Amino acid sequence: MGLFLHGKGRGAAEVRVVWRCDLDPRHTAQWAEIVNLCRPVAGEMLSVPLWRLRQWLRDRQSADSSGDVEGNPAETGEDTIPPRADAPAFLIWRGRDRSEVTRDPNQIRPDDIVVLPAPATRAEAETLGQVPGWQGVGPENLDLWEIAWNQTGRPPMLRLHRTCLGRWAAVCPPLANALTLAETGDWTADELRDALAAVRNWQPEEPDSEPLPDWLRGLIEAVADFRAKDVAEHTGGGLILRARPSQEVADETDFFADEDDIPTEAPDRVSLDDHSAQVANIAATLARACLGQDVEECLLDRAGKWHDAGKLDPRFQAFLRGGAPDADGPPLAKSPDKPRSCEQARAIRAAAGLPEDFRHEMLSAQLAERLAATDLTPEDRDLFLHLIASHHGYARPFAPVCLDENPPHVRGQLAGVAIVLDVGQRRQLVPAHRLDSGLADRFWRLTRRFGWWGLAYREAILRLADWYASALPSNPPINNPPT
Repeated sequence: MGLFLHGKGRGAAEVRVVWRCDLDPRHTAQWAEIVNLCRPVAGEMLSVPLWRLRQWLRDRQSADSSGDVEGNPAETGEDTIPPRADAPAFLIWRGRDRSEVTRDPNQIRPDDIVVLPAPATRAEAETLGQVPGWQGVGPENLDLWEIAWNQTGRPPMLRLHRTCLGRWAAVCPPLANALTLAETGDWTADELRDALAAVRNWQPEEPDSEPLPDWLRGLIEAVADFRAKDVAEHTGGGLILRARPSQEVADETDFFADEDDIPTEAPDRVSLDDHSAQVANIAATLARACLGQDVEECLLDRAGKWHDAGKLDPRFQAFLRGGAPDADGPPLAKSPDKPRSCEQARAIRAAAGLPEDFRHEMLSAQLAERLAATDLTPEDRDLFLHLIASHHGYARPFAPVCLDENPPHVRGQLAGVAIVLDVGQRRQLVPAHRLDSGLADRFWRLTRRFGWWGLAYREAILRLADWYASALPSNPPINNPPT
């Protein structure tokens, strides 16, 4: 559209601006964690020309507020202007592990999502663009996250946070009590449900008093029937509640997970054997329908059985169990006990000795190479191992650097094969991130063999099988493949 409105090469780069009222400028270190728990969605984003946002961050009073300036972007060399010492902080949201808080507008790139503390007045926010004001939280209704999230079709969520709901708490004593209870950290599920029920049933005593808006009352009613696993602590104080999923989405995966991280949460514990068998069945069914070759169908079936073998690492099992080591029961692939927030995850990883950048799929490929690939031809072996290593998006061609100084033994059984890898043997494995690991060479051999899209097509079959099994762990195998 910009081509027809303004001509070739005359469109200005844009960014997406998100207003959040629960970002305290005094505690910027908490921002990434807060936004990770309430990750941005399209319905709350405001599209703004990149140059205008940079100008606004440098000097809000003189920021251009003209109308259609997309066809005449500023070419003023502002990228070379250093940030002011008193410049406001903002968060550039690039996912759970790559987001950053900065005061330098020059760090913003086209199409970035920029999360800003909601300004004190609506007029100040509207210098960047019009913001709907009939629904929203915070002093000026600028924070639209709950409304936008609800529009995604996922179970509604609500932040029990004083800055978000404080203006209604001032006139609704039950809401004030619920916020106080959430802030103490010393509550039971029944106490919290009772507090929310009191808010839901509250009516103002004075005829001229303002009642709770219908949309907020509806949200409170929706989240009141929460499960224990649907509650997360808000890093800035209070709680984040998620409504109990409906039957249609009851098995949907972790809503607190980052969009680029395939979650390992499920409503119930799912054993590694069950998950691997389900993924293998789905991958083989899709391969039969999409590729029509028996050899590749068998390879995808085998890759499905081995894709999560690396989760046998005892440290990863402790992580899945919420930090409980040596728990009874079979090895897990999915668990409701997986830590939900970044801080919890880091603490449990550190306690278990699991490196921050540990990737279970890289260990899966190493185990499969030793135990499940010896009977394959070199060509089939390449595809088999690459499918496993790439099923979370890495190994194209590199793996994240992971310095694992104290890897433990790995013991278990998978696909009828006993897995025994002692500490000495594991230390001899070439780390996947090294150039001599074979990971990159394998990727390029397969790319030359299948082409860019052909290899990605085969990767997609295993990834979709994994996603389906993760989202619907209790579903029976697919018996009627697409044609």
